[in-house]
Amino acid sequence: MLSSHYRSSLRPMRTFSRHSTAIAQYAVWLALAEKGIGANLQHYNPLIDEDIRTEWNVPPSLKPRAHMNFGAILSPASEKTFMGDEKRFIVAKQS
Repeated sequence: MLSSHYRSSLRPMRTFSRHSTAIAQYAVWLALAEKGIGANLQHYNPLIDEDIRTEWNVPPSLKPRAHMNFGAILSPASEKTFMGDEKRFIVAKQS
């Protein structure tokens, strides 16, 4: 196992693993969109992990992170409004 042989690489590898998963989810989303199929990625809250394991018989070795609902697009997505970057970001300058 990686963690026992390469202790110094453990933390970065966990991060890389999460990044790889995110990229794969995005690729699936894009592939579905290309076929005209809608998708919605929902992240799990760790507080419900045990309920998820019980409801869907998920083994304890798997950690629920997210699921992607997909299907027919019944109506277009509504317009989203976003906070302006000037309010969202703080630029700290060293004097």
